[in-house]
Order: sequence, then C-alpha cells, then structure tokens
Amino acid sequence: MAVHKSVKKRHRQSVKLRSRNRTIKGQLKTAVRLVETGEENPKAALSSLTALLDKAVKRNIVHKNTAARKKSRLTKMLNKKAESK
Repeated sequence: MAVHKSVKKRHRQSVKLRSRNRTIKGQLKTAVRLVETGEENPKAALSSLTALLDKAVKRNIVHKNTAARKKSRLTKMLNKKAESK
C-alpha cells in the first residue's frame, strides 16, 4: 500500500463502506428469502423488503433498476401464489 496520507485515509473509508454495504446487502438477501419462502406473512415481508430496497437505492448500494426488478418479480410471484390458492 502507498505511503501517502490521502491513500491511507481512502483505504480506511473504503473498508468502512464495504462493511456497511455488505451488511445491508445481507439484510436484503434475508428479506428476499423471507418473501420467497413465505414463512411469515408474505405481504408484510414484501412491504418491509420494499422499504429496505428503497433505502439501499437511496444510499447507492443497489441500482434503482435492480431494486425495481426485484420488487416487480417478487410481487408477481406472490400474486401468482395467491391466485393458485
């Protein structure tokens, strides 16, 4: 690693951001799994997932189109399950 102060600071920042981003992405994956398996109330799980995705988009962790695609596909899946019952 370089000896410059600015490089050291940037490295510290990137480590901190990476840790934060990984935590949020992990929460998103868990929320998606809850919606897909339907263990809990699927509608409530979907609404909490939507809120998490919107926050992740706002913080530039997930691209807005990716979030929209995930929300759309999961909503479609839930509607299909409800329709078949």
